[in-house]
Amino acid sequence: MGLLLGPAEWLYRTYEAADKGLDLLKLMNAWWTAITRGYPVGDLPQRCEVAVTEHNQVTEKLNDQPLIGAEVRELRTRHE
Repeated sequence: MGLLLGPAEWLYRTYEAADKGLDLLKLMNAWWTAITRGYPVGDLPQRCEVAVTEHNQVTEKLNDQPLIGAEVRELRTRHE
């Protein structure tokens, strides 16, 4: 499972960790969009805080931190 963020990738070993990461990403994107366009942010900061906590809990419970650098390269070469 993975999240593609511009030039960066967050690859997870489990669907649950990737799903929580995506939830967090969507909320942070909504918050950033509201800020940059001058819209009220409402409860987005609190919702992001909750999403960060949930994401951290899932990744710690599953021991599923994002793969980076050499790990991602190794996966790419294995599947080519």
